[in-house]
Amino acid sequence: MSPKTTGDNSTSSKAILVYIYGGAFLTGDTGQVYGNTLVSRPLELGEPIVYVTAAYRLNAFGFLAGKEVKDAGIGNLERFALEWVQKHIGAFGGDPKKLGSQLWCNLRQLPYALERRNPQGLFHAGAMESGSPIVLPDILQQQRYFDSLVIDTNCTTASDKLECLRDAPFEQLAAAVDRTPSLFAYQSLKLMDSRG
Repeated sequence: MSPKTTGDNSTSSKAILVYIYGGAFLTGDTGQVYGNTLVSRPLELGEPIVYVTAAYRLNAFGFLAGKEVKDAGIGNLERFALEWVQKHIGAFGGDPKKLGSQLWCNLRQLPYALERRNPQGLFHAGAMESGSPIVLPDILQQQRYFDSLVIDTNCTTASDKLECLRDAPFEQLAAAVDRTPSLFAYQSLKLMDSRG
């Protein structure tokens, strides 16, 4: 990893903006917003920031729902990006005590995250960019779509269905994902684990 500089030569620790791109958990990438546009104004004001963005998998490749997912505890893995930033951002001139998140995709989760999912203080502020809060279904309410993927990938007899899905050929899994209902039917939305 080689950080890009914007002409700031100060040695003081800077505030951090973590940008999590949007796309309703179905589309998007780290290039949706150019970091240089987000850091240029703070730099002009003499308050430079460190900009971080993280790539993540979309739709069922990253936001699969179902009992097996819940039991494996693999929801909310985007927290690893914030944990990484907390641990390593000092090497890039950032101050982990000045970490904020700008969330598009995770907009629906921000109030929940601020209230219940931030016990380790991974971030200290958040800015919501788009969309509107909606009621999040419990991860188990989407079980039928997980089961459909299992059937379409010939994983019904596997003792570990998640592992079978991970081992399925990409083309087969992608075709199964394409057969699931679209946005606002089956949700590749962030699903809440009702265990808190």
